[in-house]
Amino acid sequence: MIMKRLKAVIAIFLCALTLFTYGQSSLAVGKSQLNAGVGLSGWGVPLYLGLDYSFHKDFTLGGEISFRSYHENWKNYSYSHSITGFSANVNYHFNNALHIPRNWDFYAGNSFKLLIR
Repeated sequence: MIMKRLKAVIAIFLCALTLFTYGQSSLAVGKSQLNAGVGLSGWGVPLYLGLDYSFHKDFTLGGEISFRSYHENWKNYSYSHSITGFSANVNYHFNNALHIPRNWDFYAGNSFKLLIR
């Protein structure tokens, strides 16, 4: 019960934080962007670190590494799990096509993931 409340408090805090931070802007050609984060999950707390590179005014190419670990009990046994993930992504940014101001970044893309247990 305490974990559910803690997760709810963290989720509310992160949502509120997004209202007061300015993190959107399209990436200029030839520039890189480092990003990091913490997620919420029923299977551990995922941590990730990623890097995106703009090779065209409308496209970025990136990669990410993530890690999570969790424990579970089943019958009289205790199990520990850890998962390391590697992913590559390519994103199309719609700002030019839809005439969206530069201080916003509307994009969609595809990721390719490899998970190691």
